[in-house]
Amino acid sequence: MLLKNSLLRITYTRQTLVRPYSLQRKSFPISYYNTIHSRKLSIIGIIRTIIAPLSSFLSQSPQKATQELESQALSTYEKIKLPITHTFNKTPGFLGREKEILVINDLLSRDPKFLIVNGSESVGKTALLREILASNQYHVIYIDARVPGFADVRSFTTEFATHLESFFNQIVSYYPNLKVFRDVSIAFKSLRLSGPESFEIRQDVQLNADFVASQTRNDLAKLLEKLRIGLLMYHEADLYEKKEKKEKKEEEENIDKIEHRIFDYDDARRKKIPIIVFDEAHKLRHLLNDKEALQMLFDALVVFTTQDRLCHVIYITSDSFYEKLLAKNNILHHTKSLIIGDLYQSEISKYFHGVLVPSIPQEIRGRILKMENDLHGIFGGKILHWKSFVQDYIVSRGKLTIESFEPFIRAKHQLTLLSKNLPPNDDLIPIDPIINICHYFIKMNKVPYYHLCKEFTQSVIDALIEERILEYRLIDEIGDVSDKPEGRPFVIPSSCLMKHAMKSFVKKGNDDKN
Repeated sequence: MLLKNSLLRITYTRQTLVRPYSLQRKSFPISYYNTIHSRKLSIIGIIRTIIAPLSSFLSQSPQKATQELESQALSTYEKIKLPITHTFNKTPGFLGREKEILVINDLLSRDPKFLIVNGSESVGKTALLREILASNQYHVIYIDARVPGFADVRSFTTEFATHLESFFNQIVSYYPNLKVFRDVSIAFKSLRLSGPESFEIRQDVQLNADFVASQTRNDLAKLLEKLRIGLLMYHEADLYEKKEKKEKKEEEENIDKIEHRIFDYDDARRKKIPIIVFDEAHKLRHLLNDKEALQMLFDALVVFTTQDRLCHVIYITSDSFYEKLLAKNNILHHTKSLIIGDLYQSEISKYFHGVLVPSIPQEIRGRILKMENDLHGIFGGKILHWKSFVQDYIVSRGKLTIESFEPFIRAKHQLTLLSKNLPPNDDLIPIDPIINICHYFIKMNKVPYYHLCKEFTQSVIDALIEERILEYRLIDEIGDVSDKPEGRPFVIPSSCLMKHAMKSFVKKGNDDKN
């Protein structure tokens, strides 16, 4: 009898301890269980990454295995000790852009947007966004495709995971009561440490390259899903410690229990608004070299912005054809495009007299002051050309002219090369199309794109745009409103200096004919 009671007690204990998984979940709050579950997965991932080299230790020579272990241990230690971060501070000496700042601030104060910030090279797009986003109101996840740190989908996933790990770590530093986000950060660290440089992945690449290639999109999909969950948790989290019971009861009586987004109420705006910024985003297409992965990224960012209203996304690009790519991927109608133009004459004049002129030696200063009006007509508001011209002017001891200015010579050379290397096998191209196209832009600044394509063929016009001689535009620059929407899309010279080079190119062509 005693033995029977003991067996019954043991059986009851085992049934109590080993309950079904679904019943175990019911005994815990969902948020608590998810926290434990994510911590378990992340710790397993980290341990697996560290001990992975031991699996092949016996199959290699001791010396080679030891070298692999040392290399992997050093790599893992450096990644943990010095995670990659990017600062996004204001640019020193920032000038003007009052209208652009007002427009962008107004857009960011509303519902989440997928913004495409376009403009010619070195016009000041990144400096403008630094001026706006270097604020306590925003938290920027910044990825610069000019210095990417990745060259394929797998390394992009690792790089992106690094930035997201830093983002969620900083949430904990801003709001100490939101310690749950440390577990979210650990999840991204696990993904980062199992990236392309890990020993396990390198072994798989050597053994089965096709299998590893098939996993890259899966890894990116996991990263984007983790980001979505993390952002949802961030929006639904309470920033403050639990209030006293009386205050809590009063709130429950007056306010319905509804979870809101950051963008719903002014009180919620005290949270830092997450903004994902991709600088020179058009380069992602070549860096990832995977159309399906790129489409997956596009789709996820659209969901984060327009559907779930979790964060802003900003694509900075100098590729004027980039909107055509977005249209092909069915993304353009989910985005808001902005065009950043040159500085106004008053702003560039202030920069010239306040910053550039004091750096010019007194003995050669008089000549360049007399050239100021001419320089406005040639350089417009392109601050890079003003700065480069003054630097070269000082080096030449005041002997520099526009005709000997290197960017001007380079612009003329572009026109000459393209006129000699027109797109092949196109019998519809008229004689001397480049000179005739230049005639258009000498007379006017904007020319309808399809009108030029009809007269000079699309292949020639697209070649001019791809070579950055012309720029393709669907909308006007901020502060410049056109009264003729039927003339869109239109084409403009890439800069005032390029327009001046067109005049010189036409003049030289006429002289050669004579």
